[in-house]
Amino acid sequence: MPGALGRPLRTLASSSTGTHRSDESQACSERCQPPHRGVDPDAAATGPAAVLMADDVLVTLSSTYRITQYDPADRDDAGAYTGDVDAVSDRGSREAAYLDAVEAFARELGVTRLEVRDPSVPGGPDVPDAAIAQVFGQGVERFVDGAVVDIASARLLVRGMLREEYAPGWCRLESPDMTVHVGWDVYMYITTSRPCPQAQAATAAAGLFPEFWPGNESPYAPDVVEEELWRSRHLPIDGAFWARIDSLAREQGAVLLEEEAAWTRWHRVTPDTPRPTLRPRCRVWVWPDLTTDISAVLAQLNKDDPDEVPGTVIWQAPDGQLHESPPLGDDREDVRAALAGAVRAQWRTIYVDDFHPLLEAVMPDADGAIRARWEPLAMMKGGS
Repeated sequence: MPGALGRPLRTLASSSTGTHRSDESQACSERCQPPHRGVDPDAAATGPAAVLMADDVLVTLSSTYRITQYDPADRDDAGAYTGDVDAVSDRGSREAAYLDAVEAFARELGVTRLEVRDPSVPGGPDVPDAAIAQVFGQGVERFVDGAVVDIASARLLVRGMLREEYAPGWCRLESPDMTVHVGWDVYMYITTSRPCPQAQAATAAAGLFPEFWPGNESPYAPDVVEEELWRSRHLPIDGAFWARIDSLAREQGAVLLEEEAAWTRWHRVTPDTPRPTLRPRCRVWVWPDLTTDISAVLAQLNKDDPDEVPGTVIWQAPDGQLHESPPLGDDREDVRAALAGAVRAQWRTIYVDDFHPLLEAVMPDADGAIRARWEPLAMMKGGS
């Protein structure tokens, strides 16, 4: 069952090791109301969602609703839920009420589209997930920061997050008048530009417990001031960036591009290879080339104490494809087997303080503005 504040928040990772989760920061109590009949989430998607960049509109969202399936009468003085409702989606009437709540708030506000922000699928496009595939198509390559979906598709994405179908995959859904954030333990936060009493009443009548917090933010809301500071420190991926990559490739023979978006992709760039196609709003770290000394990489895997192997391995297979292992622990046999046929490889620490890429840059939108929410590496290390 959920604790005082449910399980941890999902937040976008600033490092390349996937999403991180931090404890929920607010206690809750709630009430609830009639479900508006919404779109059947199993039949809602008619094709891949449009991948459009939403308008950059600055707006103040002042009303936050925390929506859960947990009766506030069953919370202790610290706000921890002590009742017997399991902290999972029932995949039935309660789940439908969450989805109807999203639609009810959108309808009251006149919102017809939501923008995907900070998407995360660390398992990559091969993760079997019906919801993302229904919205964005097989391979989920279109699941990118800035993609815009209609409310029917938003229902599907929320359903997947409630079910944790692609855990730890996640995204925020945002518009100038409304945001939807889904946390662990079936907690959902809807923040709006004005109060929505009709949607709140409908949600409560459906059997959920929406709590109205005037003036409070969703605990998943990004820090706008911090965002602007981050963006001001980023170099854009533009002509000057690619000129620098071309120069590095000529000087060093090849460089690696670590492209971080919903999941990490690797690209090896040489003077003779075409420039890779990068995803919208991605962050790129540029690294020296992999080594052909496979034995040196294997030496990292042959240490007896897994605590002495705090890293991952990146390698290039004979077909030219680049791969990265999960953080290494006791089970390293699959990586050893892959390295046996590898052309090049590299071991890398998982500790950000020890990251020293040659270059860091972020993909701007078509108008040249950087809107991605990546914390610069120097600030991740504690710098300013």
